[in-house]
Amino acid sequence: MVKLVIYGTGPMAALAHFYFTQDSPHRVVGFTTDRATMTETTMLGLPVVPFDEVERHFAPRLHAAFVALPDGRLNIARADLVEEVHGKGYAVASYLSSKAAYWSGLKLEDNCFILENVTIQPFARLGRNIVLWSGSQIGHNAKVGDHAFIGAQAVVSSAAEVGEGSTIGANATIGERVKIGR
Repeated sequence: MVKLVIYGTGPMAALAHFYFTQDSPHRVVGFTTDRATMTETTMLGLPVVPFDEVERHFAPRLHAAFVALPDGRLNIARADLVEEVHGKGYAVASYLSSKAAYWSGLKLEDNCFILENVTIQPFARLGRNIVLWSGSQIGHNAKVGDHAFIGAQAVVSSAAEVGEGSTIGANATIGERVKIGR
């Protein structure tokens, strides 16, 4: 069991808490956020500590971290925070639903959040710090760049590429071999 601290105190952090708690080898032990946005000292019965003090409360050698910020405009902010978390010495966890379909050999990078009913076909390449929302599909030989967000039921067809920091909305389809820029 890996102890986990989640960066964030909004709905995405609550959702990350749920998935990590219900369907992973992680045990969420607390939350962290910027001191300026901190409004509570507890969330879901766990402590919330200022990010500038997180190492004092949750030692990096004993804890992993996960950055839970929502999609869209915050993809790059999430990327910056993942780097800050790494800089504090934390291993950065990822979540891969036990209800996702994927082939052996899938390489999962830091701070990925892959929900239920996601299909990832063979030879797909996934970047760091990505979100694949429920029911999305990643075709064979497709590439999803770092810090991207793929919405619910969206399809990235075979050999398509989704660029770094991109957001693909719910139910969208990216055709075969189409390239979406950064």
